[in-house]
This record gives sequence, structure tokens and C-alpha cells, in this order.
Amino acid sequence: MTDVGVLPPGNVSSGSGINSGGTICGYSYVAEGGNAPHAFLANSALVLTDLGTGDDFSAAFDINDHGLVTGQASLSDFHACLWTSTGIRDIGTLGGNRSVGRSINESGQVAGESEIDNRDVTRAFRFTEDQGMISLGTLGGVNSSAYGINNSGQVVGESDVGPSPNLQLRSRFTDFSLFGTHAFLWTEGIGMRDLDHLGGGTSRATPINNRDWWLAAVD
Repeated sequence: MTDVGVLPPGNVSSGSGINSGGTICGYSYVAEGGNAPHAFLANSALVLTDLGTGDDFSAAFDINDHGLVTGQASLSDFHACLWTSTGIRDIGTLGGNRSVGRSINESGQVAGESEIDNRDVTRAFRFTEDQGMISLGTLGGVNSSAYGINNSGQVVGESDVGPSPNLQLRSRFTDFSLFGTHAFLWTEGIGMRDLDHLGGGTSRATPINNRDWWLAAVD
């Protein structure tokens, strides 16, 4: 294990994604005991670059082999974003105040979650340059969230399967999973497919590769 380091003068950092060239993305607190993380890139020599924050917060969650990064930043509110060679780009929401980008493929398509209104209702989304941000729906419940996307544009995540008014999804940055959800696979033209569970009632799919294999946490 190699220490990737921190953005000075902070003392806490977390890595979230890595591409085939060994470039790492994540977030690092820029003050000891502070509460303002900044997204960073660490190259193969482990030199960290601050990606900027918009206002005062950012976190990078995934990077592709072209160096495109997705995550979340304080851009009027907490919005999903892309970091490109020209800087930070807000990719918007589904109508609410908050969104987060969690996974990016080689085409620059992004999967994540967004509020759809101001009542903390959250939906999985896929963002493409042609379509912008679209809701992927649910498995019959209220909330859903996406965690992975492959190069075919298939998306995996978790969704309510029925009404659950007292449960809400939050960003992966808060390390929170919605209990009682089922993992899903979303495919263009087909929609969201329930991947079920092993009897415990809960499952969540996170990454998906280009052979349509996915990894899930299952109860």
C-alpha cells in the first residue's frame, strides 16, 4: 500500500477512482479538522493537483482513460459535474437542488443520482452529451441511485421497490445506502431490470464492466 498524500495543509484524503494510466481521483481536506474537501488528481508519480471547487466544496468519484473526471461540487448548490481540460462543468440536476456524478465511461457518459424536486425525492440518472441528464426511473418505489456505467451505456445501482416515504437516498459521499432496496441494471431501450437479492431483502449493484458483469452487495 502506497500513501497517495494530501492537498496541503490538510491531513485527510480519500481515493475514489483510478484509470488504466494510474491516475487517481478523490478528495482531500485542505485544512486540518476542516470540513471543506477539494477534488484532486494524483498522477503516477503521486503528485496531487487540486481540481477546484466552484464555491468551497468538491469531490471527485471517477476518472476515465481520457482524463475526464466526474463528481460533485458546490456550484450554486451541490451539483454533479465534469472536470475537463478547460476546467469544471456543471451538468445540472433533474429539477431539484442536488445531484452527484458517480461513474464515467470512456465516452464521457455519467451515471449518478439527482433530486427531482425540493422534497428530497432522488432518481438515478444517466448524462450524455446528446440527451443531457435523464431520469432512469425506479423499480416501483420512490427513490433510486446509480453507481456504475459501462462503455455500452448500461447503468447499475439500487432502487426502492415500493413506497418508502421515510427513507431517502443520499450521496455516496455521505457513505449511506438506502436499506430495503434492490439492485438494478438499466439498458437503453429496455429500461430498469430488478436484479433481486438473496433472501434478505436488500441488494445494491456498484460497478459494471464491459462484459455486462456487475458487482453487488446482497443481503
